[in-house]
Amino acid sequence: MVIDRERLLLCFIVLLQLTACQANIPSSPPTATETAVPPNNTVEAPPSIAFEQARVVEQETVQAGRTVNGRIVTGDGSQQPVPAVQLRLEPGGESVTETVGDGRFTLRDLPFTAVTVFADHFQFTIPAGEEPTLDLGDIEYPLIDRPLTLENYPPSETPYRFGSFWLVHTPEGQLMAFSSVSPEYKDSVSVEECQFVWAEVNRRFTDPCSGDEWELNGRLNLEHSGELWSNRNLDQYHLSVMDGQIFVQFDRLYRGLPVNELPLASDSQFGVTMTVTTADFSPTATNLTTLTQVDPLWGMNPTTFPPQQALTYPTFPDSFFDNQQRTYAPEGGQGGLAVFDPGSGGMQQNYHLQWAPLAADAQMVTITLTINLREVPREVTFQPDLADHQEGDVWPVDMPLEIGHAVARMTQLEWLKTVDDGRIRLRLTVEDDSPEGIGLQCLYLSTTIPEIPACTNFSNNQEYVVIVPAEEPAMLHLRAGVELLRPFTLVLHINSRESTTPVVPDLDAWSSYDDPELDLAFRYPPNWTITKRDNGLTLTAPQTAVVESETVPWTIWVSERPKFAEDASLFDVIVNEYHFPNVIEQFEATLTEETINGRTAYRSTIIPAIGGQQTVFFEDGDRFIEVTLRPFDREQPHENQEAFAELLTTFLETIVFSEE
Repeated sequence: MVIDRERLLLCFIVLLQLTACQANIPSSPPTATETAVPPNNTVEAPPSIAFEQARVVEQETVQAGRTVNGRIVTGDGSQQPVPAVQLRLEPGGESVTETVGDGRFTLRDLPFTAVTVFADHFQFTIPAGEEPTLDLGDIEYPLIDRPLTLENYPPSETPYRFGSFWLVHTPEGQLMAFSSVSPEYKDSVSVEECQFVWAEVNRRFTDPCSGDEWELNGRLNLEHSGELWSNRNLDQYHLSVMDGQIFVQFDRLYRGLPVNELPLASDSQFGVTMTVTTADFSPTATNLTTLTQVDPLWGMNPTTFPPQQALTYPTFPDSFFDNQQRTYAPEGGQGGLAVFDPGSGGMQQNYHLQWAPLAADAQMVTITLTINLREVPREVTFQPDLADHQEGDVWPVDMPLEIGHAVARMTQLEWLKTVDDGRIRLRLTVEDDSPEGIGLQCLYLSTTIPEIPACTNFSNNQEYVVIVPAEEPAMLHLRAGVELLRPFTLVLHINSRESTTPVVPDLDAWSSYDDPELDLAFRYPPNWTITKRDNGLTLTAPQTAVVESETVPWTIWVSERPKFAEDASLFDVIVNEYHFPNVIEQFEATLTEETINGRTAYRSTIIPAIGGQQTVFFEDGDRFIEVTLRPFDREQPHENQEAFAELLTTFLETIVFSEE
């Protein structure tokens, strides 16, 4: 038998150590008069034992953050695992982990706030949450031969094809990443079959399943789409640019905006599309209605208050001219209410414009309009590196603050002061780093949410002062005013001087509107605009009528008339609201009762207004809802009055009260 002397010696030393430990454990705790005797035969443990003890302690340490798992697979449909993908927590930063052979990865000690993870060609976001462990499942990774940079993929009239998406870099400099699957496909057709292709012959994307076609900017071409399985623009991924590198975020897919009918004229740029929906050329005026649709990438939601998010339409001379280069003076415009589109997550807004009447020999007109986006919101997690700095230091940083397609880049930090509660007052220097064609008009930047419009005029190297925690991330709240520098160009061919706009469009094409203040919802023609009033709202049609030599638009007014007493009747409310003797005398005699959508309603044509009006009242608890069509003349009807009365009836049938 061979004896391993070194192992025997090691065991003997360990035995001596254990014996010494037991010998020094008193049989009872020391009393106040006793002194615990220190061991006099302590033996140092061998290095291997010390290592094992340290390793056990490390395993028992509780992690401060959460653990996130996931698997990265190819985005070409085969779902193959992608090993050795370096993951970073900031662009160009050090790798914190990489995927193993089966594509899996684990990130530890992450904060419970949202975290963006960067790879070489794409990025993904870990959502905020309270769970200590999170499994993201499969994350698609694009197989890209060349690094995804602006230099490698310059502006082109032809898109770049990758496994799971199309990259578009338009000649104007706009960047978009479209999902390669058609927006809509029949249940009998698999996703793989409907990977649309780029047809160089007609320079459009084409769906091989349906034949539907989209322009380079992703807009559905209704004229050349035969089957029309898809009634919306292409879906697109969130995309950002940092230090010349393009990042595509596959976990943020934005649904394309719907396109319901062939537009008279349309133009798009940077996720904003302007379409002419109606055009009326009369001897007295030229009236156009435009519909502006904002992609969800901008994150605008007009139902969010405060402050109001909306669009503005700056006007300038010579914005309307014909084929002989004759210009026409603008005579007015009215913007409708911005409406949130829950289907796409985007926003849309109608706008009425009026110019002087066209010359009789004009055959084509060109309209150039500009749009500004107001109060565009964004929230950004901000945790500056303060470990190597102190009060009074000034140091450079490079942090892009993405606001839709616009970019405000933080370039410098200055440590102004450490306040009494330990927080730090910083001065941030920010510059406009938006792509060509976009400009920041104003920018609000603070750690507090604005309660009123507070967007200050923006210039390069703009400075902001914020107070942030010393060791925890802060949330920066941004509200930006963004200017689209290139005017939208809309060209209309004039085939007839008569209006081609139907008074009562197809009900299937009507838009939906929900008013929480009036506590009701309804549908309305998509080419009408909505404006809010103190006690209700006004819907304005693109068509006009002539009343006493004045041109006035057709409108529907929805108003709330509270009951001033619990038992107040409709007659009491009308007498209290209108103080005209002839109304008081004639109102009850001319009031007719009817049923609309199962609810009792009362109709009258007596209440006075400019050009007259037809009014319908609904009783709803402690109030009456008044719906009015203007103008309206019982004795000498206005042109198209019968059609608008029919439209009013259709509109009334769409009204739904909250309790219903």
